[in-house]
Amino acid sequence: MLTRQVKIGRSLAAAVLAAVLLCVSLTVCWTHAISVLEFNWSVPGRDLVKQVELDSLDLTPSITATYRNIYPYAWLIPSLGLLWAAWILRKATCSLLAVVVFVGVYLNITVVWTLFTLLALYLENQRFYC
Repeated sequence: MLTRQVKIGRSLAAAVLAAVLLCVSLTVCWTHAISVLEFNWSVPGRDLVKQVELDSLDLTPSITATYRNIYPYAWLIPSLGLLWAAWILRKATCSLLAVVVFVGVYLNITVVWTLFTLLALYLENQRFYC
């Protein structure tokens, strides 16, 4: 109840929201860069004889295949956050509850996205070939 009634100035809220958006943007940037390197530029550690045999098989884990399809759209996360932050900052004073909810939601989104990236890339690199 207290946070709904507490109002903070636009400059303080903007500083908090900008810091959160910067962290989210940096996280998306490094996960996107690592994913581009992994899926487009990495050389598999297999010899060419096994390469021909294994090309017909789809040995990619499901989570990695899903991640490979959605990682280019990760920039929607900070983009939508920027729109949400602009909506929060539309008045001269902002509700502390709105700022706290924004920080909490984007903290959770960033942690889930990072763990999803790490798990997908780990499973991509832990495939064992007979």
